[in-house]
Amino acid sequence: MATKKKPATATGASEHLTIRLHPELLRRAEALLPAFAASTSLAPTGVADRSDVLRRALDLGLGKLENELRR
Repeated sequence: MATKKKPATATGASEHLTIRLHPELLRRAEALLPAFAASTSLAPTGVADRSDVLRRALDLGLGKLENELRR
């Protein structure tokens, strides 16, 4: 039986992802919201939500992990 291929997204398009996170991780992300929203570079409109914080954390964390694995 053939499996369906996921359609390719256009360059720069984002995909929806659902993950379960421990409540403590969510609390930590929410605690960063005021500082995140106050940063014009992180939240140019002055509005941020938990997803914005988690996307940034994932980006920074992946960069760190990539650097560690290159060693």
